[in-house]
Amino acid sequence: MSAASPLPAVHEQRLRELERENRKLRAQAQPRRVGRSVLSALALTLAVVLAPVAVLGSWVRVELVDTERFVATLAPLATDPAVQGFLSDEVMTAVDAQVDFDGIVDSVVSGLTNLGLPQEANAALTLLTVPAAQGMRSVVATAIDDTVASDAFAGTWQLALTQTHRATVALMQGNTHGLLTLDRDTGTLALEAGVIVDEVKAQLEARGMDFASMIPSTHASIPLTTSDALVGAQLGYTSAVAVGAWLPWVALGLLVGGIALARRRTRALARTSIGLVAAFLLLAGALSFGAAYFEAAVSPGIMPLSTASALSTQLTASLRATLAALAFAAALIGVTALLLGPSRGAIALRSALSSGFARVRAAYAAHGVSTGAVGSVLDRFRSSIFLLLAAAGVLIIFLARPVNAPTVAWVTVGVIAGLVLVELLRRPASEVPAAEPSDAVPSAGSTQD
Repeated sequence: MSAASPLPAVHEQRLRELERENRKLRAQAQPRRVGRSVLSALALTLAVVLAPVAVLGSWVRVELVDTERFVATLAPLATDPAVQGFLSDEVMTAVDAQVDFDGIVDSVVSGLTNLGLPQEANAALTLLTVPAAQGMRSVVATAIDDTVASDAFAGTWQLALTQTHRATVALMQGNTHGLLTLDRDTGTLALEAGVIVDEVKAQLEARGMDFASMIPSTHASIPLTTSDALVGAQLGYTSAVAVGAWLPWVALGLLVGGIALARRRTRALARTSIGLVAAFLLLAGALSFGAAYFEAAVSPGIMPLSTASALSTQLTASLRATLAALAFAAALIGVTALLLGPSRGAIALRSALSSGFARVRAAYAAHGVSTGAVGSVLDRFRSSIFLLLAAAGVLIIFLARPVNAPTVAWVTVGVIAGLVLVELLRRPASEVPAAEPSDAVPSAGSTQD
């Protein structure tokens, strides 16, 4: 039969039946593909939206539940000059309000004048009353400055933070007793000055200044900030701590599930990475705005701007570092996805790398170095090994507390080193000499005699 001969009727009918079946199968598969794409897009969108919330919730939980992290965050404030100056001024104001220095000097002068001293001596004592009171104030102020700036106070501050960590958590849960107090009516967060006053008294008494015993114990509070948002933060603390424990896992699950459902996984991963970078940078910008708002709200009425700036910077430093590290990690994943994609540039780069590794393997093979069966196994399971290395790197970054730039950098270096090592050690079948069939790994369907 020539090529131009018509097909027999039975063959033609069978061809039409196959075409109809093909169209039917395509029509049935189309909704499944569309539904899968929609689910993937929805999961990845939710992952991008929840990621910054998960980071914030995790930060709140770790900072306020982990005593070491809590102390590490607040302890450096004791050595900040702006904070030291603010504390010294506030403590001196609290002492001056409760100690009548003028009255102390007057009582001393009155006692001396009753001793029958000459009139000139009594007049001189009267003239010295004001300078003596000012001198006492100056001595106390100097002692306060020295105490607040001393290493001993820094240690006391750290010890107080450690001992009152549970009280701080209790504050967020509604307890009004402890080193930090929150007035729910006015929204004022205050620091109790009694600990500092007691330390100052001990320092003065150690210097032999008997009048220090006349300084009573004080329950004065040093207001740190006033904001209705603190009451809201207190009410939301419990839920934030709970959410911070499981929301990161939800976001990670949505991310993995969305990528698995995507028809074009590398493209979906690249786009999701861009979204994550934008989300993390947006949260960092919101933090900066919130810090500026806090500083404007409390200064100069409650504290100097320099003190407010030191507080906001120290309190948010770890969260800023975490956001920067996660943004960098997301950008790195996005770049990797693009390099694994179907673009001409990516294909050319992969081809160049593959050729380079092949030349290196050929060079050490020419010197009699061979990875044998191990190299064949590495080649056979190369894709799975690459996937495991990437998953391990992501999991390490995800579980790191805190997440920071060094962690991301070292994990990235480790994953890249692992990938390079696999490429150098693997032994493709095309590079196995014909005389060494025993080194080859049998395929899944091969049989042995």
